[in-house]
Amino acid sequence: MTYANVFVCIQVIGPMANDSSTIFGTYTAHPDARFVSTPADGLSRLSNETRHAAGCDNPACQNYDPDAVKNAVKGAELVVVCLGLGTHLSCFRVISRDVNEARTRTRPVA
Repeated sequence: MTYANVFVCIQVIGPMANDSSTIFGTYTAHPDARFVSTPADGLSRLSNETRHAAGCDNPACQNYDPDAVKNAVKGAELVVVCLGLGTHLSCFRVISRDVNEARTRTRPVA
């Protein structure tokens, strides 16, 4: 059974939608990008047209482009949002620092 052309137009948005360097976490084996399929790559097989808009320049989303996202989703039958922490925010150093800060703030006063 083939799934080609199930949709006329799919829109894949988010900083991780079409960037193979951000979809793996800190503990990845660093696969060769030639052998990695992004969400946009995989979903493109289901549609006549697949569009992509990152919306942000990286997973931390310091620079959000709402117009790119709005323009990209117009007319799409299916919109898939690909978000995550990325390696910059998911590394053990950042997580453990944040957890330790939270513990310090929530300790009862003696």
